[in-house]
Amino acid sequence: MPVTRAGISNHVAAVFVANPMKTKNPPAYWLSCVFMIFGAAAASATTIVLPTDEQLIAKSPLIVEAHVLNTTAVDIDGRIWTEVTLGVDRALKGNVSGHIVARELGGQIDDRVTRVFGAPEYVAGENVLTFLTPTPRGDYQTVDLYVGKFKQARTMSGMRLWHRDDIAADAALLDSEFHEIHARNVQREAAGFEQFILDRVAGRDGSKNYGIENPLLENEVRSTGRITANFTLISEPAVYRWTAFERGSSVPWQSFGTQPGYSGGGVSEAQTAMGAWTGYGSALIRYTYAGASSGTPGTENRPNGINEITFNDPLQEIAGSYNPSTGGIVGQGGFNGATGSTTWTSTFTADATHTQGSYRATTITEGFMTIQDGVSPSAGISSATLAEIVAHEFGHTLGLGHSSDATALMYPSVTGRGASLRADDQLAARWLYPNGSAPAPPPPSVPTAPSNLTASASGSNINLQWRDNASNEAGQHIYVAANGGSFNRVGDAVAGATTATITGASAGSYSFYVTAYNTAGESSPSNTATVTVAGSTPPPAQPPVAAFAVSATSGIAGSTTFMFTNQSTGTFTSQFWNFGDGGSSSATNPTHVFNVAGTYTVILTVSGNAGQSQATRAITVTAAPPAIPNVSAAFDMTSSSINAGDSVAFTDRTTGSPTSWSWSFGDGEVSGAQNPVHAYSSPGTYTVTLTAYNSVSSSVASRTITVNPFAPYRSLVSVTAQTDGVG
Repeated sequence: MPVTRAGISNHVAAVFVANPMKTKNPPAYWLSCVFMIFGAAAASATTIVLPTDEQLIAKSPLIVEAHVLNTTAVDIDGRIWTEVTLGVDRALKGNVSGHIVARELGGQIDDRVTRVFGAPEYVAGENVLTFLTPTPRGDYQTVDLYVGKFKQARTMSGMRLWHRDDIAADAALLDSEFHEIHARNVQREAAGFEQFILDRVAGRDGSKNYGIENPLLENEVRSTGRITANFTLISEPAVYRWTAFERGSSVPWQSFGTQPGYSGGGVSEAQTAMGAWTGYGSALIRYTYAGASSGTPGTENRPNGINEITFNDPLQEIAGSYNPSTGGIVGQGGFNGATGSTTWTSTFTADATHTQGSYRATTITEGFMTIQDGVSPSAGISSATLAEIVAHEFGHTLGLGHSSDATALMYPSVTGRGASLRADDQLAARWLYPNGSAPAPPPPSVPTAPSNLTASASGSNINLQWRDNASNEAGQHIYVAANGGSFNRVGDAVAGATTATITGASAGSYSFYVTAYNTAGESSPSNTATVTVAGSTPPPAQPPVAAFAVSATSGIAGSTTFMFTNQSTGTFTSQFWNFGDGGSSSATNPTHVFNVAGTYTVILTVSGNAGQSQATRAITVTAAPPAIPNVSAAFDMTSSSINAGDSVAFTDRTTGSPTSWSWSFGDGEVSGAQNPVHAYSSPGTYTVTLTAYNSVSSSVASRTITVNPFAPYRSLVSVTAQTDGVG
């Protein structure tokens, strides 16, 4: 089972991930790492493999080409998410159109920041190919973090690509001649990749011949920069560390629950992992296993004062269960308690980033780790692999980040070397937790520069070959200067590589050099090799044929946003949209709102050297229903002072189109009539309350009514009449 780790960070944690359906609830101070395990056919345990394109397509319920309309940081139940609104241009898998919302963990609201390394980053205005899964919230989330998001790019020669910043190349990806690509910077020719997706969705094998190695991008050439150290801190340049060790104390860890399938329920693997760090005597690290805990375990964002390894994810902090066929989250861990800052002094210089001197360090006070349910030997996670994973996560709980050293325990992929510290891990442990009795290690040496670089052109591709003279390099960088300009880094090569192919070059002169690097720095450049790419005769222009799609053919005036997608073929250099209401656009895929009801003919005109073409579609826009006003309750009554037993009539005077009424007469009686009549049986002062409703609002009005006692009987007949005149 090949394994890849990617990082997650904000201020408290470290996680292993592969199919992030459910994300955690980060506090304002949260750090974590994401550990990805992906399935790959016929790959060894030491191979660094992202999900194959077949696996990514199969596990994604929705695959769309879209344009990013906007991104906004939002707070959902105390979690900071980035809300991305996508305008769907085409669905390659699934049935969706119009606007959809994807939410990714991370973002900034005022001074609260959640930062997730490995999360996809969407930028307003960019065109993307994104692999999505629905969530219980009713929105979508990108499959496998950054792995499921590609942005559109073009090479200098004009080739359209789907571009992704991979941690490592997909080892199964082939180039246009069906040769396997081993370069680290592999992108995908857009039309070929799109057709492959459509073929796989339809149940066909498809042709996986769209790989483009080290493309020269039209608007994106990476600038040179300082070579980073092999080991890193979990939130460079901030320092997080335990201070208990140097005070002579140990940090106890307890376990909660068991992991089915492992002898001892996973505890022995955790103890082996812990021993990798505590057994290294040149660093002062004192972790201890304090037995099983009882009660309810804490969570990554709700500390409980106990450092816990929680087995089998009893609180369902990780979405779903681990699935070896599609990958999944194996576990998460890090620290969920940190407080204050003190001055801490490193005792030696480890590399150009981690030097000897004084630092402000935040004190770690509580750690956590959760292992996902479904993780077991039968799922492909052996005892040795689980111990290596847990040891890696213990490194994060100590405040360490990932290493670029492919042999290190803290490397972003499982190395298969087990739960043990290698040279770079030992250097990191000694620097962050120095043991006064251990001497400083000897400084590393800069690798020897490559030599004998040659360059040759084949169409728009440039083939490089050189001699690798170093034995201590972590990797190699390739630099290019176009037409006498400045040098910029264009690609990378692994340690020991001696060839590379640069693709997508337009006509012109290109100069290259190669360097080797490690933690000590970057070598001097190799010799410079220059090559000329000849201009090619462009194919004859094809007559354009206009065609377009629209997100809906009917809508509401002033409300519906119609999205238009240009599907024209042939050779065209411009497009013009006439929306039929006086509005127009020259954008490739515009949006439009019709403000007045009616039927509109939308005309797309595409033009090129070989001619012009038009396509039309009718759009029906209906008037918006009238707005419903808010109600304002009011009423009249026939009298505000009556006698007991008398009736009073109430007349509703509410404005705002009420649809229902609720009367309370103050004597315990109620009515739902619009204009009720009510009799009071007892004297007193009563408050009459009317609550009026419509579909958008409610309102209350009250008045008082006085009910007098029964009037005494008074005869109005004369005494004479009463006695028939008899006195």
